[in-house]
Amino acid sequence: MLVPQADWKLESPLHALQQMTTAFDIVASVPSFGAKSSESLTLTGKEGTSIELNDDFGHLIVAAAASRLSEHGLGLFVVPPIFLASRRSVLRQFPALGLGVEAALSLPSGSFAPYTNMPAYIIAVRRRNVSRMFVAELSNDTATNAKVDRGQR
Repeated sequence: MLVPQADWKLESPLHALQQMTTAFDIVASVPSFGAKSSESLTLTGKEGTSIELNDDFGHLIVAAAASRLSEHGLGLFVVPPIFLASRRSVLRQFPALGLGVEAALSLPSGSFAPYTNMPAYIIAVRRRNVSRMFVAELSNDTATNAKVDRGQR
């Protein structure tokens, strides 16, 4: 009823993303946190080579969706801290895929309560390599958050 012209897919998100041929101008997603996957994902790198990715299911969804971004597209994803910290994270393959994280905004624990109390990040992904990343942290302290709002240090 909300979007009658939508083409709803009832299948694995990884499979659906791999079957799509159109590019996205914007993607916003909160993929599952910590869901293990027995699947791997193979994407084409910027050099035309195949890159096989093995990671948590939510991280694979981030990589698959980001790889579908248009030249000027933007992906906004909510990810757990392990996405940025793990040595096996798909994030380590982003440069080879021609992807980059432009910004990471740390959210405090409890931002998504009552569903989870774990901390999270909102990351902004573009289809280009990024040499510098903007990083900020929101907290439960209003004065600290005001500094982020004004871009102060």
